[in-house]
Amino acid sequence: MCKRKLNSRKVFKRIRLFIAGVVVLMLLLYFWLFYIKEVEVIGNIRYTKKEVENIVLDDCFAHNSVFLSTFQKYINLNDIPFIEAVNVEYLNRNKIRLYVHEKHPIGYVREKDIDYYLDKDSLVLESLSVRDLQSTDDDNSLAIESFGENDQTENGGSINGSKMDIIDFPSTWMNVPMITGLHYESVVIGEILSMENPFVYSTILTLIHLINKYELQPDSIEFTENQLMTLHYEQVRISLGTDIYLQEKMIRIASILPKLSGMSGVLHLEDFTNDIQSIIFEQD
Repeated sequence: MCKRKLNSRKVFKRIRLFIAGVVVLMLLLYFWLFYIKEVEVIGNIRYTKKEVENIVLDDCFAHNSVFLSTFQKYINLNDIPFIEAVNVEYLNRNKIRLYVHEKHPIGYVREKDIDYYLDKDSLVLESLSVRDLQSTDDDNSLAIESFGENDQTENGGSINGSKMDIIDFPSTWMNVPMITGLHYESVVIGEILSMENPFVYSTILTLIHLINKYELQPDSIEFTENQLMTLHYEQVRISLGTDIYLQEKMIRIASILPKLSGMSGVLHLEDFTNDIQSIIFEQD
């Protein structure tokens, strides 16, 4: 009787070991068959192809094409300042394609003839000297590099930027407006722009959204000490005042601005309400 029990235990133990061996073998085969050997990268500007690969393929599980394409939402981008998201496309068992969605600017601030581009979270994405901008032609991109560390701003703060390889500056960034009148301590590439009044940025986001919605891209957006806004379109200035009735104001601007082409003066919307029938344009 005891021998039968011992034999049964040995059999069950061997079965468990066999099953465990089969599972391990299948896992090894699974990772070997679907091991990523080739990667295509699309949409990267700020980062090189190799840098994107290193960000995405950061552990042994990430090197599996099936695992990575299935669980791509777990790609860790917390410490990557300039990438919004990365999507993975499964091409075959040894090849994937990465679609990089880098952060894009909504506007820029200018300090000491250097333009610093900001994203929707007020993160400083990149910098470009006005001299380089003026010397460009109609190419689709502009080669730039970040500036030296601890340059002093006109506001008394510092301008910091770590050395980096020359990259392509997308021409689409040239279409965002300059934002003037903001008060901040320093401009640091890769960090949030620290403003005295952080609530101003929510107003900027709302305004940029409406500008894009109604296709009213200005040359610049000016803020006064009292957070009053003015849009600049060549020789036309549009005095918006506060953000009250902002959408209604932008709708009126969309219908009026084409009629002001070639003119110079101020369109007054600072006292706008829904009851106002006429809007004053004061010519220079």
